[in-house]
Amino acid sequence: MSRPAEIWPMNLFKPSAISYQLSARKVAAGFSLRKSSAVSAQIKIHRAGWVFPVSSAPVSDGAVVVADGRIEAVGRFKDLKGAYSGGVVDHGEVGILPALVNAHTHLELAALRGRISGKDGFVDWIRGLIKVREEIPPAETEKAITNELAAMRRRGVGLIGDVGNTRMAYELCRKQREHIVFFREFLGLNREKTARAKEMLAEAGKSHETDNAFHVAAHAPYTVSAELFSALKSWANKHGKMLSVHLGECPEEQELLAHGKGPLKDLLRERSAWDDDFIPPGESAVSYLDKLDILDNNTVCVHLVHLSEEDMAILATRRVKCCLCPKSNLSLKVGFPKVEKMLAYGLYPALGTDSLASNESLSILEEMAAIRKHVPGLIPEKILEMATLNGARALGREDRLGSLTPGKEAGMISVPAGGKGSREALEGIIDGAATIPVRWIH
Repeated sequence: MSRPAEIWPMNLFKPSAISYQLSARKVAAGFSLRKSSAVSAQIKIHRAGWVFPVSSAPVSDGAVVVADGRIEAVGRFKDLKGAYSGGVVDHGEVGILPALVNAHTHLELAALRGRISGKDGFVDWIRGLIKVREEIPPAETEKAITNELAAMRRRGVGLIGDVGNTRMAYELCRKQREHIVFFREFLGLNREKTARAKEMLAEAGKSHETDNAFHVAAHAPYTVSAELFSALKSWANKHGKMLSVHLGECPEEQELLAHGKGPLKDLLRERSAWDDDFIPPGESAVSYLDKLDILDNNTVCVHLVHLSEEDMAILATRRVKCCLCPKSNLSLKVGFPKVEKMLAYGLYPALGTDSLASNESLSILEEMAAIRKHVPGLIPEKILEMATLNGARALGREDRLGSLTPGKEAGMISVPAGGKGSREALEGIIDGAATIPVRWIH
């Protein structure tokens, strides 16, 4: 679930003028490289027992060549050390991975850890969130966000997708130079709240039309009117932005959309947010948004626990970006996403943590472990892809981050990696998620 945060990040990605040309013989020897460029003295060859590029097969006794913060080549150490004259940094028998991506969180709720229980159901959890959040002073929230940014960094997260309606998290991310994509969240189901949300969109959007890290979010189909959905999507399309939405998170959502009743309706009435003119569409949330022309390749759908196969087919046809938050879903007892079915339909689910109101940590390593535990048939390479490349895709940063690919930014971490084969090594990394030491490679 989600309640808002507001951010207007800076452009942290600088193009590099570095690259190298290798002979056809060396290319055929089995490593990836960049196509062209000028020589630089700042070359490092990072060697490790395993390199997991994600975009290509794992490499035993592998290496990553880095120049001026960009990846130049990935391959076998014995090949690369002969092709490059840079200094060798031997990291030992570890695994080198791309920086992890937390594709969906709510940093402004960082102070809510352990203060709300989901044991009484999803809707009562929302009531608790609203009440507790109003009681927390800004200074406590700021401290909690700062601490969680540091914690995510220690656990290997190099790109964050944050949703919210305050400026605080953005400012703190900018101060710490964290890579962030921010989604400004809007709510409004009845006429009054819809009109106010559209005014806020005009105000916020005017200043950030050209900010490539500022996007918009519609909270959920049960809190956003068709009119507001259309306004948000229209603004996003006009300015080349993404639209994020919480979708299929709880069974109560489907009850409201199908029949116009249930505990969510009661909650909205309590909050003076219900629209007496609302006509339930009588269909799934996915089908409803599809008919509103909301779903496309620039739509990020989050949670997706309650999906039919027809819903998955629609999402795949529209090439929608997907993000799952498995530990939050388990905490709130709303179910678990059908990961293997989603993959079978050609979807590329990313991983997020949601907020500390429904999760005890913002660790993507632990989300990976949750997927492995509850989807035991899924190969670990797919889980790593969900935590890296799929996250970068979901946030529109796959050209810069998410895999160890020549030309991309050299955001890399190392973790202990044993085992005789790459799969065994990767399984050990995921199984040890809670305590495994993580080190950034510079």
